[in-house]
Amino acid sequence: MGMFVRFVLLTGFLFQFCVVNGQETDSLTTKRINDLWKRNYSDHVATLIDKKKQDTWINQKMLWMHDSLDVGNLEFTEPNIIDIPDLQKVSYKIKSCQNIQMLDSSHVSICVHSAHQDPEIGDVCIGKTSENVYFVNYGHVCGGLINFERMALSIPNDSLDFFNSFVSDTDGHTWLRISVKR
Repeated sequence: MGMFVRFVLLTGFLFQFCVVNGQETDSLTTKRINDLWKRNYSDHVATLIDKKKQDTWINQKMLWMHDSLDVGNLEFTEPNIIDIPDLQKVSYKIKSCQNIQMLDSSHVSICVHSAHQDPEIGDVCIGKTSENVYFVNYGHVCGGLINFERMALSIPNDSLDFFNSFVSDTDGHTWLRISVKR
């Protein structure tokens, strides 16, 4: 991103709440910067989600994961373990579709959709256990990637441990169990 654009964005944030004599004002500069933001960057946080289209994608992805996905050919993502005095956590970075190995030798498979691909579907992750139990997470997917973390130094014991205790790292979204519609 160019230096000028960074300056404009920084200036926009600084002018977001102009205060004169204890009163909030809305300067012309603030309005112009807000318009620039809306035109160029609001897609990243837009709420254009079409719930029907999102639900259709979720159901189609679950069906595909059940019938067509060869989980044996998916790459396994390794845990990222951070152990410093003020921070202990385990996280997994997921891109596209990947597996995560559990301590009991089972695995979970996770497939990712980014709002950048289709804003009406939004950011959605579908997770599946080895026993075909499905979960959904609406955490923020950035650049086709999402990290799931637990603020503890323990690898998940099994798939339910993963889905019950790992959240998206940018916004803390939890996994929700969903039923398969057949």
